Amino acid sequence: MSLFRKAWFASLMAAAACFVGFLLPDWFLVFLKPEYHIRLEYDFLAWLAGMAVTLAFIPNRPVFIAVTGFFFILQSTQLLHIEFFESPLSPYGIAWGLAEHKDTAEGFLSAWKELVPVWLLILVPYLAMGLVFFRLNQKRQKSWMAYFPLLILLAVFPCRTINEGMGINNMMAVSGRLSLYNGVRSASGYLFAILPGMLKGTDFPKNDYALYDIKEIQTEPELTVVLIMGESLNARHMSLFGYERPTTPELESLQKTGQYFIARPAIAGGVATLSSIPLFMNVLREPGFHQMLSNPQANLFRLAKKHGFKTYIVSAQANSSLNGVGSGWADKTLTKEDYTEELEEKGETLLLDKIKTIPTGGRRFIMVHQRNMHSPYENAYRNEPDKTRYEHFPVPEGASKYEAKINNYDNAMRYNDMVQAKILRAFKNEAETIPTYIFLVADHGELLGERGKWGHGHLLPETADTPAIFDGVNVDESFFEKIKALTRPTNYEIAKLIAEKLGFKIENPNEDGRTFFINGNEIYGGAGKLKVTRHEDAVATYEEVN
Repeated sequence: MSLFRKAWFASLMAAAACFVGFLLPDWFLVFLKPEYHIRLEYDFLAWLAGMAVTLAFIPNRPVFIAVTGFFFILQSTQLLHIEFFESPLSPYGIAWGLAEHKDTAEGFLSAWKELVPVWLLILVPYLAMGLVFFRLNQKRQKSWMAYFPLLILLAVFPCRTINEGMGINNMMAVSGRLSLYNGVRSASGYLFAILPGMLKGTDFPKNDYALYDIKEIQTEPELTVVLIMGESLNARHMSLFGYERPTTPELESLQKTGQYFIARPAIAGGVATLSSIPLFMNVLREPGFHQMLSNPQANLFRLAKKHGFKTYIVSAQANSSLNGVGSGWADKTLTKEDYTEELEEKGETLLLDKIKTIPTGGRRFIMVHQRNMHSPYENAYRNEPDKTRYEHFPVPEGASKYEAKINNYDNAMRYNDMVQAKILRAFKNEAETIPTYIFLVADHGELLGERGKWGHGHLLPETADTPAIFDGVNVDESFFEKIKALTRPTNYEIAKLIAEKLGFKIENPNEDGRTFFINGNEIYGGAGKLKVTRHEDAVATYEEVN
């Protein structure tokens, strides 16, 4: 073999060592803690492979040491945070930890004996990686041109933070992702979104909220709790709530025949998916409650696992939509990436097929996450064999784009009505004698010309107008009375009820029973928030607050 070939072979060996070394800490932790789940995402694996190959051709050893040392710090903080708090570290968690560095250090030092084994699991692959690299240093191919792809790869996440409309939200750590992926995302969010604001004189958002008191309570020894998370549902366009067009006949049929069927107009906790769903799944009322987000004590999946529930996520959305959901505590997670072609072919009726694969019996907590009401609305049922079944409100020739949007949305609602009714019936038919509690809510509403606005993301009360539906089998009557008593519930209150069926009572010393918050596009309140005050006649008033 020529010297040139040997040099390239040595570089590829170094690249392989780097790639494997970056992945091994997560796999070691999976071996140590079977409950720790990771999900491989091909876009990040491609980024990581590019980084490993680039480092293998870097001529300057200090650059290699600096980059891998930085990655070691990122993985260490993520995995130690998971070991200590059972959740990945977010950008705001970094800021909060640095702001309260004395408390942070004290907390980690108090648990250093438990954390050392995890730290060693991270250290050993990096030492092995460095050993291979330096043993091959004289043999490998080197090129100063490797600095160009290195800079491009290092700039990917900072550019996403700065340039994307919801940059900080897109940099949130997600349970179940590789620790290095969460590490570079969170570091980018902190360094290029939070820190610049602080340097400009914008104080890091602080709060004086009191931590929640979470008490264990009794629940049924065998039961199923289902959360159906709808997408972009405007309650004012559902005939279930009085809309003049018959957009929800299937749900209305269930209402007439269901012993425990209850439907209420509700108020979501945010006007965008990436703010509202984490608030719901972590049972959070207060915007920017960093401590509860960094250490999600009330996360519904976390609570479910504590009481022996088998946990599942079946989603029509991409894995990125699970930011802050707590998917790391799910025994099985299925997202769009797992069945992209099937979803394109069958639409959201595919969710029914996936639900049927979930084992029955015991305690189960199941989240079904929809997508089909998201714009463009006409895509909701585009692959249905008989599309005309859902085109009850045709778009006439020459119709304005606004009339077309409303008609397409209402047609999509007819299809969504069919999907949701089938999901409800599937769980009810499966239940037989097992107590089953089904909650149907939405991440946010959808504006269809209200105040001259369209879509979601607008910080307006109407963007948070969503439905709340409950149904079930063999339901505890006292629990059912609590649901009936709700007139216009908030998603926060519904999440507390779900926690109750999982066997936990959440007492929030910050709430007063009358006020609630609606977040803008940013989960920590940085994009604005509305304070909602409910009155005895179920009317709510809104005011924008800092």
